[in-house]
Amino acid sequence: MALARTWGDELTLRACSDAFQCVIHVVQSTAENWYLVYEPQTEEGDGRESRRRKRLFLTYVSPVHYNSFTREGDN
Repeated sequence: MALARTWGDELTLRACSDAFQCVIHVVQSTAENWYLVYEPQTEEGDGRESRRRKRLFLTYVSPVHYNSFTREGDN
């Protein structure tokens, strides 16, 4: 993914959520399934499910482009 012209997809988002233990929210430009959430898979009893997780917010302009966004005033 570090190389130019390398594309990610839904599977990449799931892998990132697991690897970085973060919740990824995606708002899409399509009416169907307009909001998706990817939560990391954890081992039962590993204690990570109760930790406060970082959250990533993305928009997806169908069919080709993701953008990140933040709330006004967040740094």
